[in-house]
Amino acid sequence: QRALADRFAGAYGSSAFARLLALKVTNLIVARHHFEHRHTDLASRPVQLMLDPANNCHLSCPGCVHTANPERSGQYDWPGGLLSPSIYAEFLRRLGPFGFGAVFYNYGEPLLNKQTPAMIRSAKNYLLHTCISTNFSLPIDAGALIDCGLNFIFLSIDGATQPTYEKFRRGGDLELCLDNVRRVLEARRRLGTGPPFVLWRYLTFEHNLHEVEPAMALARELGVDQFSVTTPFAVDWDDPRVRAARSPLEGTYDGHANCFIET
Repeated sequence: QRALADRFAGAYGSSAFARLLALKVTNLIVARHHFEHRHTDLASRPVQLMLDPANNCHLSCPGCVHTANPERSGQYDWPGGLLSPSIYAEFLRRLGPFGFGAVFYNYGEPLLNKQTPAMIRSAKNYLLHTCISTNFSLPIDAGALIDCGLNFIFLSIDGATQPTYEKFRRGGDLELCLDNVRRVLEARRRLGTGPPFVLWRYLTFEHNLHEVEPAMALARELGVDQFSVTTPFAVDWDDPRVRAARSPLEGTYDGHANCFIET
């Protein structure tokens, strides 16, 4: 670790940066060693962190713990709440120095927590790559998302018209989503920050297959970086009217070059 730190210091000119990066790389090597040998007692720390800034969601998509189906939602012990700054600070203090990335989402909508941009900014102090996945169907502070150093945004938008979109994204507002996309991309262009990279993920169902291409065209018009056509897990066990389907266009597309990306 010391030898790595000396090399990094020579390459980057910062001893603090070099020591932190050397710690991360050493931890990754140890974690890989544990993985290769199937160890159950670990000396390494997690190399990627996942947390929910909010345990709530204002939508009620079928198949989710936040479903509006009372027969299903009652099966989940999923109390709502927001991640407190003090708990997050201790989490980051313990694990941030060892990791390479922090994923700010799981089963909640991260932007329901107004402290999410501040949390991302704190993660950047530990050299963590940061990303969120959001339905974007809520008021946002576009400037805060750009200024905090966020690296990557996954957008969950599954339609090109409101009637189609809301069949799965229950309670969502497509026009609000699209306006938020415009505002974030405009702020990114205005400030010239580069990140965050924006990927529009389109989950395909029988009811929205016909809007894949219109949505893709809309994404290009907005200036989204990538557009992903993805087959979801089945959710018809929750709502038989919403059935997953595979599109012949399944895959990831470059939003600027208008071409398929091999994945």
